[in-house]
Formats: sequence, C-alpha cells, structure tokens
Amino acid sequence: MKYTGDVCNKMKVLIYENEKYLKPTGGSSGYCYNILIERNKRKDERINFIVDKKENKTIRTVKNIAKKMIINFKSIGNSVNPDEEMVRLIRKTREGSQRRGVIDLSGYDVVHFESTFDLYKKRTDLENYNGIVVLTSHSPKVFHREIIEDYTKKEIYEKHKKIFDEAEEIDEYAFKRADYIIFPCAGAEEPYFHSWKKYEELRDPNKIKYVPTGVIPVTARKTREEIRKQYHIPDDAILLSFVGRHNLVKGYDLLIDIFNHLNQDNIYVICCGKVSEIKYPQSERWIEVGWTDDPYSIVNASDIYILPNRETYFDIAMLQALSLGKISLLTYTGGNKEFSDTPGVYFFDEVESAIESIRKITKLEKEEILMLEEKQRQDFALKYDIGIFYDKYLETLEALVCAKNNYRG
Repeated sequence: MKYTGDVCNKMKVLIYENEKYLKPTGGSSGYCYNILIERNKRKDERINFIVDKKENKTIRTVKNIAKKMIINFKSIGNSVNPDEEMVRLIRKTREGSQRRGVIDLSGYDVVHFESTFDLYKKRTDLENYNGIVVLTSHSPKVFHREIIEDYTKKEIYEKHKKIFDEAEEIDEYAFKRADYIIFPCAGAEEPYFHSWKKYEELRDPNKIKYVPTGVIPVTARKTREEIRKQYHIPDDAILLSFVGRHNLVKGYDLLIDIFNHLNQDNIYVICCGKVSEIKYPQSERWIEVGWTDDPYSIVNASDIYILPNRETYFDIAMLQALSLGKISLLTYTGGNKEFSDTPGVYFFDEVESAIESIRKITKLEKEEILMLEEKQRQDFALKYDIGIFYDKYLETLEALVCAKNNYRG
C-alpha cells in the first residue's frame, strides 16, 4: 500500500521547544518563533510545540547559565558559581536519572529537536519511538566546543577538563541518533568540519537535508533621522551597524580592528548586544547600544550592516537586514556564502579587504544604493520570507513521513 496525499498531510510534528519562551531573536528561539507565528497565521494543526512547563528543557538552562558566565555574574540561587553550575549541568545531562518526560512522543510522526543536549536528554523516551527524529543544531560550531571555547573561562575548563571533554558524547549521540539533520544550507556545515574532528566520520550524507531558514520581514520603528539624532551621529557620517554577541566567533574583535584602521572622522560604528570582556574603542564614533528589542531601526539607519563572523552557521539577523534592504559586508564563511549572488552583499576575508570594500561602498551613487536595496528586498521575498521557508519545511517533513510509511507499507 502506498501512502500519499491526505495520509501524509495528516502528519503530526512536535518541535521540541517550549512556545512560551520563543522570541524574535537569533538561534533556535528565533528560528522557532518564526515558525510559531506562521503556524498560528495558517491555523496549521500539524505543527506542535511544547506547552507543558514540566517538560525538561536543557538548552534554555545552558544559555541562561552561559549568559551569567559571560557577564561574570557570581551567584545563582544559593551562592552557586555559574562556572560550576555549567559543570553540574553537563554532569547531570550525561549521568542523571533517565525519567521519562511528560510528553508521549508516540503521538507524533516527527520530533524535531533544536539542540543536541535536548535530544540526548530524551534518549530513554526515544528508545521505543518509531517516528522520525530530526535535529537542527543551530550553534556556530559543535555545541560542546562552543561551551568550552565561548562560554567557559580557561581556568574552569582546566579544572574540570574531563567533564567538559566528555560532553562530546552528547553531541556524538545526537548526530548518530537523529534520522535526519536539517541545515539551512551546505555552508552551515562548514563550522562543524572545522571545530569537530569526528564530524566527517559521523556525517551521513543521506541524513542531511537543506532547508534555507526564513523569517518574518522586519520594519524599523524609528526613522534614520530619529536614530542618528538619538545617538548623536552626524547625518553625513558613514555608519556601520553590528548586531550580535560580542565575542571572537562573531568577529567582534575584527570589527574593532577595522574601525581602528579606518581612522576617519566620518566613520561611525553602532553595536547592538550585551557588552563582553573584549575592550572596545573609547571613541564618540563607537556606540554601544546594549540589548535592544529594536535592532531593526539601528540597522535601517546605518549605511552598511557588517557581519564579521569567524565561523558562520546562518544568521537570522542577516535575513532581517535583507528584509529591510541594507547593503551588507560579510566574511566569506559558512552560511554567509549562501548570499554570494545576492545584490548589495560584499565579502571580505581580512581587515584590509574589509576596509577596501567599505571605501568602495561609500563611493556608490545614491541611485545605485537605492536600486541595490530594492533588489535585496526582492531577493528576500523570493528566498527567505517565512512563508517560503514554512512551505519548504513542511514539504521536506511530509516527504520523509511518506517515504517511511511507504517503506513500511
């Protein structure tokens, strides 16, 4: 018997994220937030999220601890050092009791995990699960390396090296157990080859599916003039905008280097995101906004959106910049390569080439800039709008469900 049409369309998908915590940010939260909004718009009963707060949610805990580690916050609850709390979390994830969750996975044709840690923690429930397990990892490098290299102080890592290194088991299990792994594009795999020696060995090309991420187009709440007035930026200044974590993998230090080499009075930089331990230039031309729920107005007010990542998965912020129609300057890394043919997107591989591109962009005529920005908005609408992604996402999952059912039949 062949399963087609209505049978496949009745599939039930559980996206393993609690819808209560989804926000229009980056990473898994922003990815799933966009799916949630489109699902609600369509009244689509096939897509489901976690709604029970009792269901374990590891990734949220990891990132809450990581934020406290990054800002050097010294206590959680009863004076527990967040550095030690990360160690405890890894130990608990690997060795903790295997109680079953409150969600019965057997009621779903597909369970889509958004983190390797979550998939690992559900391994007991997955032992007898006969549906399809899908993984999207989201992190700009394999997650256990991200924890070690970007969230953990060197002295803490050295003190608990065995525990941190054993966290690799979590990623390894997840990539092996998943029936399919969804990446937004081939370039998004690049950081995994770079950061994880085992990835090439574990990678099964038959399990990889590419579904380009899509987002809701964003709008600026404030005008260009309002933003520049608010932050005391001259109207004729060349403004570069940066959105994201202030760390090495995001290339925040490269942005500082670019700024220092430009050394021009009319070049300003404005950054959204929490300040880190990396010291930034003490200049009136360098502006730190901090966390904001409206980075779109700031990007819209800039002349160039810059994404200097050393490693790139696939940045939601870049898609949002495209939806605004904003000339962009990116490192030619990972998922950024997906935009090679996108109008108004420039690439660099070192500080000198970035400076050269900035100077080239600033010489563009206004009419040419307006034309490129309009083409960017068109490119976004054709490739990265949430509706385009949602259709492709469902089409991919339906094909997997139908193929599995036909095989059984």
